[in-house]
Amino acid sequence: MIVDSPDPSRCMEMLDDDHVAKILGIYKQRYNVLSLDPRISHITIFKNHGLDAGASLQHPHSQLIATAAIPSQVRHRLYEA
Repeated sequence: MIVDSPDPSRCMEMLDDDHVAKILGIYKQRYNVLSLDPRISHITIFKNHGLDAGASLQHPHSQLIATAAIPSQVRHRLYEA
């Protein structure tokens, strides 16, 4: 989980450019580390905001999920491409 800001009212659009660059740097750093693990076949980063979006935290945040299998939806989209 990557929290954008400790202030729950500050969504990414309200953050300054340097702060957003740090968040994107964290995405990249975690993605790069996980991609070195031979057990990992697929990495997904997605954004959550608020409890209405199914998030467990009210603070704006993202989640990074690494799995050993490529989800069927992704496999199908890659095949179609």
